[in-house]
Amino acid sequence: MGNGESMMNDVTTDTSSPVVYPIQVDGYPVKVYEPKNLTLQPKLYPDIKPLNIGSSSFGDVLRVCKDSIKNFPQGKTQIVFEEADEANKTFKIQAIFSTKLLGFKDDLVFELKDGKLQCRSKSRLGRNDFGANAKRISALFEKISQDLHI
Repeated sequence: MGNGESMMNDVTTDTSSPVVYPIQVDGYPVKVYEPKNLTLQPKLYPDIKPLNIGSSSFGDVLRVCKDSIKNFPQGKTQIVFEEADEANKTFKIQAIFSTKLLGFKDDLVFELKDGKLQCRSKSRLGRNDFGANAKRISALFEKISQDLHI
């Protein structure tokens, strides 16, 4: 990933339409995806893309996403928002990830829409995430893919 990692701390699976955080948590303002990331992210993280859920059931996808957050092995996690519409097969889940060592907080949101799972992960502090948000999305999507057999 190289030296460009220090240039961004907000990673999304779709730079053309980044998932929006539904709520403000802990007084931390909901941030807009910065325009500079539109060109920077595809260069740094070309493999970060939406996940096509295929024929997986809505209930399974929702359960697996929540389980992947709750059981994430690197630090403490907390789901702070969940909204699901089974009739339209859409949901949004927002969570906070806290690092083990220093307790730095990152915000994450999943959104299922049109058969695709989107994700966005953003560090609350600093401009340099050392690739942590991209690694988090990749690890979560890998686990979700394994659990859903897709």
